[in-house]
Amino acid sequence: MEAKRDVGVHSLAHARTEKENMAPFTSKSNTTAVGKPTVDRNIWASTFPSDIRSVSESTVFFTRCAYVAFSHILASRRLLPKNAFKQRNIDGNVRAYIMDTATVLGARMAQKFRGVTEAIEQQYLRELILVVSSTIENVTDVIEMYTWRMRYEFDGEPQAELLQADGTVMVALTFRGIQYLGKQTAELLNTLRTLCRELLKPLPLGASPFIRITYTDRTPKGYQAPGFYRFPDDPILRPDAQQVPLGLLQTKYHGVSVGVQSICIDNACTVKCCLKRKVTPNGDSLDESLDGEAGAGDDAQHPSNNDTIVRISGTSVQQTDCELVVHDVCFDVIKTADK
Repeated sequence: MEAKRDVGVHSLAHARTEKENMAPFTSKSNTTAVGKPTVDRNIWASTFPSDIRSVSESTVFFTRCAYVAFSHILASRRLLPKNAFKQRNIDGNVRAYIMDTATVLGARMAQKFRGVTEAIEQQYLRELILVVSSTIENVTDVIEMYTWRMRYEFDGEPQAELLQADGTVMVALTFRGIQYLGKQTAELLNTLRTLCRELLKPLPLGASPFIRITYTDRTPKGYQAPGFYRFPDDPILRPDAQQVPLGLLQTKYHGVSVGVQSICIDNACTVKCCLKRKVTPNGDSLDESLDGEAGAGDDAQHPSNNDTIVRISGTSVQQTDCELVVHDVCFDVIKTADK
């Protein structure tokens, strides 16, 4: 059994208001982005490696894809102000709002993902988790959680696997080339779009996001990903949260499974069916086109107290255009007034 070692909180919180309303993700209406799009290689290469022929290119892909996916979730769930994002064309069919590195928040997010890159390069990162707590004051009371789970060659075949709550493998994925990887990515982003904008109930006002990392058992004792700090307490997901698998990504060198657990899901089975119908209207899911080959899943993971916390800045920063105060406490962004 692999010990679950944790790097904790990269908090991105601000008090949410009902006035914020934006469409954080779009698909071109004249494409087949919903389902299995054709990837524009030139546009794709502006965000991701044009091909995956080495471990380093695979690492770059997964780090950037996590950045895009987490940015999209933060925008879709209205957890950060909309001026922290910019629109980006991902593959010619799919456009998403990602965090703008020209802003204070975007620059700090990008800085922290450099630490994520190192942890993946060293094969230390097991899970990258976007956690949403009920309030900024109570980061251990978790109401929503998006988990980006990595697999490596030392796990055996580095297949991306969707697991049930008990660790049983539901489906495993193998690498089929860059075009197929592009389709997997588009399907994942469309799934996130549909989930966040259409199927999840709104988060309560005051909900606060932060980023947490869990480590593999190969990680040296005391290691902290750059920019992350120990956090003493484990986040506790509320017992009424329901779980939905969201997608798989696979290269020759890494595999990733993505899932969500949330109290904003009324019925997990209904959400799964809606995602299948809306994202893959012909029932031709990339996950279901597999031959059903399943590898051995990891044993159930239990958290330890080796948590860390991210502090983004040593000083407070005032952004007068939207009246945001960024505090020294782990990327806490508190909206002080509405305009």
